[in-house]
Amino acid sequence: MNQKILHVTLAHSRDTRLAADSISQSYEYTDAFSIERAYELVEQKIFDLVLISVAQPHHAVIQFVEQLNNMSFGTKIIIVTTKTTQFKTALLLAVGADLHLKQPLNHIVISHYCRKLLQMQKYKPGALLTLGQVSLQPETAHLYLDTIPVQLRRRESDILACLFRFKNQIVTRDMIIDSVWGSIDRTPEKSTIDVYVRRLRMHMRNYGSCIQTVKGIGYSARAN
Repeated sequence: MNQKILHVTLAHSRDTRLAADSISQSYEYTDAFSIERAYELVEQKIFDLVLISVAQPHHAVIQFVEQLNNMSFGTKIIIVTTKTTQFKTALLLAVGADLHLKQPLNHIVISHYCRKLLQMQKYKPGALLTLGQVSLQPETAHLYLDTIPVQLRRRESDILACLFRFKNQIVTRDMIIDSVWGSIDRTPEKSTIDVYVRRLRMHMRNYGSCIQTVKGIGYSARAN
């Protein structure tokens, strides 16, 4: 299966465009010409690499990088700018960018970095959480159904990890919220948990019934 690349173009760069044209021959490639369109695309599919071309990283770009990193563990993020400050470079890396490149750069160099990052794993896998024939790798958000991998979103993975850690027990919606969202000010409505669980059941296909609803309380993960 071809790896997926999203190129977010917010500033014209001949070398970045040439690099994108070069790597598009080997990978499944998508263009976005605004942050709004980029958000739409990352909601629709999970990309292996997101390449962002911008004159100077502004708040919307930094916020997008942070959101993208939260949504998908494995996505690599490269930012190519014409100018920036050391503070903004540090901030981009802190919120989830893997690499910040500053122009002028030859397109061959940009292509090289893209290919190198695509060959790397963003996180080293740790211990698997298992439930019958279903396994979850929380660090990478990979779900395995009889060894068939399914990529989850970060919140989906965190919720399923909570259920798997307390398998065969009743887990209340409040327990899930505390485990996944912690003490942040903006916690979700309990109905939001139900939406996430419906998505998880769809991802789990024939094993979706492993997540059982405990009416009025929460959920319980039990092997079929």
